[in-house]
Amino acid sequence: MVVLAGLGLNHSVKSQATLSLREAVSYTLENNYSILISENELRQSSLQNHIGEAGFLPTLDLLANQNWRNENIDLLFLSGEGIQRDGASTVGFTGQALLNWNLFDGTKMFITRDKLYELEMFGEENTRVTIENTIAALATTYYGIAAEAERLRVFEEGVALSEKRLELAKSNYEVGRGNKMDYLSAQVDLNTDKSALAAQEEVLYNFELQLNEIMVQPLDLKYKLPEQIPVNRALDFEDLISRVTLVNPSLLSAQREKNVAYLEWKELMAQRLPSLNFNAGLLYSSSESEGGFVIANQSQGYTYGLTAAFRVFDGLRQTRQAQVAKINIQNSEYRTEALRLQLESELRKAYKNYTNNIYLYDLESENLDVARENLDIAQERYEIGITTPLELREAQRNAIEAESRLLNAAYSTKVAEIELFRLGGRILNTYLRQDN
Repeated sequence: MVVLAGLGLNHSVKSQATLSLREAVSYTLENNYSILISENELRQSSLQNHIGEAGFLPTLDLLANQNWRNENIDLLFLSGEGIQRDGASTVGFTGQALLNWNLFDGTKMFITRDKLYELEMFGEENTRVTIENTIAALATTYYGIAAEAERLRVFEEGVALSEKRLELAKSNYEVGRGNKMDYLSAQVDLNTDKSALAAQEEVLYNFELQLNEIMVQPLDLKYKLPEQIPVNRALDFEDLISRVTLVNPSLLSAQREKNVAYLEWKELMAQRLPSLNFNAGLLYSSSESEGGFVIANQSQGYTYGLTAAFRVFDGLRQTRQAQVAKINIQNSEYRTEALRLQLESELRKAYKNYTNNIYLYDLESENLDVARENLDIAQERYEIGITTPLELREAQRNAIEAESRLLNAAYSTKVAEIELFRLGGRILNTYLRQDN
């Protein structure tokens, strides 16, 4: 287990509040824009999953029409009498309430209802994909900060050791016990270490920016992270591979897409059957005329009836659409199986990476103990003039590299673990329960 020193970058206590991984996940679920957009899209799918969208409910329309007419009238009857009037006005009003209800449409409405449900579930799985991918990126960044902060501490210790060596080389040179080459070499090595430290500060800064961006927090906010990168040794391959098939949201989403393609084909098949509509209406009309046979006219009543329809020939349009829909079904099956194969391949790679880095972690733990002991010995021997500056520098470099390799192994193991949890569809539940 790697012990971390925290960030310690001279920020205020308020801006260095300890942040657990569970808290980071909560902030992300509440604020991340990709997750919020995905949840809104799911709400849209949920609203559309309604019997009204499927066509089960009737439609009711209210219509009103008011018109005015002004005309010159000159009428002559067989009796010899006539009517002549200039500027005669006519006022008419018509009101209707029309009800239309599709009683039978070849079962299409039932199929559409099932399709709307599948589309809602498709949206739900896509939301899970977005959430789990985002949490995976969050956890990777979170532990990346922990690893890079520890690496920064290692570089700071290297700078401190090089400064101490420079002071000793300078002192020896000034009193005539050392040569100028050793002094200059110590100065060059110190500058090299300072350059590496500055580069590492930039790496850590970029990780901190990325964490705040994912959580949608102020970009200059700093956190004090827990002091360990835990190495999980208990992941089982057979359990992981079974979970990919059962609960991976990307695979479940692909299966929903296949269901939707099949239902779209069934909708087309249903359109070949006859349809039956019920219609009814309330009617009211009135008119007044200053010229003509009738001065005022008013009527009201109702109407109702059934309309049956059956399309005999449509230029083979439905046949072609059905053929296209069958191809869509086949393609969705191909995509599902291709995704299943891809996920299994990714899981096998991630698990191999996971087991390999656990082995490297144990190996580098032993190497680090040896490198630290060797550095302590070299430093003591250098101070009493037995070890050369080159030998001390080599021991220092070996210790830094050993610690860096151990950090890489710990972080890589954690990244592989995160990927395995993501592929198994369990990353959210896992990291919501963790405090680090």
